[in-house]
Amino acid sequence: MFFEKLKSILKYLIPIFYFAILFYLFSFISNLQLGLFESLKVTFLNTTIAIMFFKYLVVMFFTGLFFTIFSTLQIKSAIDFIFRGPNLFTTTIFLFLTFIPMIFEMWDELKKAWKIRGGRVGLKMGVVLLPSLILLSFKKAYDKAKAIGIIMK
Repeated sequence: MFFEKLKSILKYLIPIFYFAILFYLFSFISNLQLGLFESLKVTFLNTTIAIMFFKYLVVMFFTGLFFTIFSTLQIKSAIDFIFRGPNLFTTTIFLFLTFIPMIFEMWDELKKAWKIRGGRVGLKMGVVLLPSLILLSFKKAYDKAKAIGIIMK
């Protein structure tokens, strides 16, 4: 049980490594354009990127911990308590906070379907699945909006 929880927390950290690779790549390219011939050395010794990467890593770890520990009902009741009752603002915050783990779940489902169909994990997977993820996200948001509209009437 503990390892399952830890695995669900650590899955929030995976996008950070992709961002770190992109940051280092952009830094390397900009150092080449500036004429720094030891650009590879300059890029990897750049402490600003390393600190930013570490900050993102910590934030995403605690985000994963937050969504793993607390249920959506607990989050909603805490937000309502902080802002003194349910209103449009608290409902918006609640929907935003609950949509974050839903995107990770949708991505996992798309990734599993990709693997089952024999697709390889790589850049092509991301290019092909990203539009599907966006469309699925819009559909889920539309369905939630309709459900809330029916409840509010």
